[in-house]
Amino acid sequence: MLSSMCRKVLLGSACVAAGLLSWGQQSHNKTQRPPLSTDLGITMDFERAYIAPGSCNCFWFKGGGADASVNILKGLGIVADLSGDHSSNAAPGIDINKITYLFGPRYTLTPSTFNPRFQPLHRTQVFGEGLFGRTHAFNSTFPSALTVKSSADSFAMKIGGGIQIPLARGFAVRALEADYVRTSLPNNFSNNQNDLRLGFGISYHARSLPHLH
Repeated sequence: MLSSMCRKVLLGSACVAAGLLSWGQQSHNKTQRPPLSTDLGITMDFERAYIAPGSCNCFWFKGGGADASVNILKGLGIVADLSGDHSSNAAPGIDINKITYLFGPRYTLTPSTFNPRFQPLHRTQVFGEGLFGRTHAFNSTFPSALTVKSSADSFAMKIGGGIQIPLARGFAVRALEADYVRTSLPNNFSNNQNDLRLGFGISYHARSLPHLH
């Protein structure tokens, strides 16, 4: 189940990435601005969640995600993020799966370009983002005052950032990504979740080609 979900997430992310890169190239061709660039990332994710606020029934989601961004201004980009997560035995005998898709702005800063004291960081990048979208949870139990469903949809928000360490040929290690994640899935209590998400992975930076006359 988890491997199938991850394959779907990665396939969907590749389609989003291709669309964003095509959009970036078309925008460049129309405005004749300097070449835009695209960043693609793949992460392994761990999300600390709970059954209901104030309870000690905490558990970990485990899964993966992929994101694609087009940098439209100096350091500022638009991001599409897709992830899939699974938790076994989140409550006795109950598993949970979810797929989340988010969009929003990201700002990336390279400290060494602003202050010589950061030169030893070798152009390490720090980014922050605020993403908004939806989450679909399924193959689980979602109780409300009137009924119990096996799937549910809700608003989703992710605010946080990360650190990337460049390697070579456009690749970088995403050494850490830490995010606050909020969803509103039914739990017969507050119907809100406030989770901590940690991610680790790799990214690739690609510069789009200038328009040729």
